[in-house]
Amino acid sequence: MLGSSRLPLRGKSASQPWDWLESMSIGGSTFSPTLVDDLKLKAVVYFPRDLTLMSRGVFGRLESLHNTSESLYFDPVDLFSQLGPYSNYHFVAGDMVNAACTARDTKQGVDWLSSKVYRGKEFCSIAEDLLTTQLVDALFNWNCSSSSAACNNFGPFLVPKELKSLMAEGLSGSRLLVQDFQCLISEESDESYTANVSAIMKNLLPFQNEGLVYHRSNFDILSLAVEGKEQ
Repeated sequence: MLGSSRLPLRGKSASQPWDWLESMSIGGSTFSPTLVDDLKLKAVVYFPRDLTLMSRGVFGRLESLHNTSESLYFDPVDLFSQLGPYSNYHFVAGDMVNAACTARDTKQGVDWLSSKVYRGKEFCSIAEDLLTTQLVDALFNWNCSSSSAACNNFGPFLVPKELKSLMAEGLSGSRLLVQDFQCLISEESDESYTANVSAIMKNLLPFQNEGLVYHRSNFDILSLAVEGKEQ
């Protein structure tokens, strides 16, 4: 897509292009940047036709068509997002989910949960209320301590070394944020209920701002697309 917009005017100094910010009160009534018409913008967006576990991301790039020597030129901006909670999601990972659930190891102390899992027709609404209205606390390995290697890994999430160095107590205190919760309930022939569930899970590190991460829809190495089945 080719288009135009009104963008903030940069200063004359290349080393300090946003010097006008210093004289303004950010967040206050005086924050009113000088805008200029930019008629040379190009946006490319890749939106999947079928929204599934492996193709649920929205990617794109915003580019300036000005020459690099022109004052209105800016470096390309990569765009990352995901489908919304009301999008038409397709559950297509059934065989993979069934194989994973059938082969799961019940010797890890989770077999006692089977008799306590709710399997009624309100499963989707209950799960949505529990998972999407609050952050989920993560219980780490009982061996985790401030100097233990067990604190430095959190499931499949890849935490960069530079971020780990900011956490004196490792990943202890990390929480899970559940986004884009999708749930489809079905009634079986024996009048029991099964549910297909999909979501985006994000690792919220101890020092990250909860509100900022909550409103971001991007994919990164701290995000995980998941799909499962309750039966």
